[in-house]
Amino acid sequence: MGKKNDDIFFDSKKLPEPKAEFVCWIDIMGSQATMTTVINRAANFIFKFHACVLECRDTNNIDVTYYPVMDGVYITSANIEALQTAINTIFKRLATIFAKEYNLDHSFIIRGAIAFGPVIHGRDISVDCNSYLGSADSNYKKQLLLGMPISQCYNGERDAPPFGVYMHDSAIAFGKLSGRFYRWWNNDEEFIKKLEKGIVKYFEHCQNRIHSLGMDKDKIEKYKALSKEYFTLSNAPTYRAHPHGFEAGVKQA
Repeated sequence: MGKKNDDIFFDSKKLPEPKAEFVCWIDIMGSQATMTTVINRAANFIFKFHACVLECRDTNNIDVTYYPVMDGVYITSANIEALQTAINTIFKRLATIFAKEYNLDHSFIIRGAIAFGPVIHGRDISVDCNSYLGSADSNYKKQLLLGMPISQCYNGERDAPPFGVYMHDSAIAFGKLSGRFYRWWNNDEEFIKKLEKGIVKYFEHCQNRIHSLGMDKDKIEKYKALSKEYFTLSNAPTYRAHPHGFEAGVKQA
């Protein structure tokens, strides 16, 4: 461990050059409100979410780094296809759980956003920057992530549909993607129809409990409209997984 000083000094000039990577932020909708009312319910949602992310990490860990943060996770990769694999896996797994849950009080919804840009991983901080933080045995620094796309995808997530992924302009420009929303499903239209109906039913359930849940009526209507557009809009661009990567397609009417 580094030597303790009266003053804390960090030499940012000694940081490595930032690397351009894709970053995805995924979190649970409404978890902050849930935590202030029923902690056991919040625990079920948050820990189920992270169990799913951990399961994904253990099966899709090539070229991808995961940064869990309370009710969400940042996922980074220089490889867009590796990031897509992680996103697709997490969303399909949790969407399946959501679609199977008969008790709507036990259901939760995720959404996310993708951005692209220069990032610095905490694991790359050296003792030349700061002796404490840069110590070789410091696990603390490995949980840190810095860069513009972190803020961009965090802010972009609020514009994502329920169980949807918003794409920042940077991801569209450099990820060879098009359209404002990334669609993670793979030729499973029957499942998607069931999921979209389940989302509408969930928000109707919330609408009947608007005061106890601390939700906004206008936001509920917005979520329902976004969900319908995201899952059912004709001729919307989609990105479908196949054995050798990902291909862009056009959803037919």
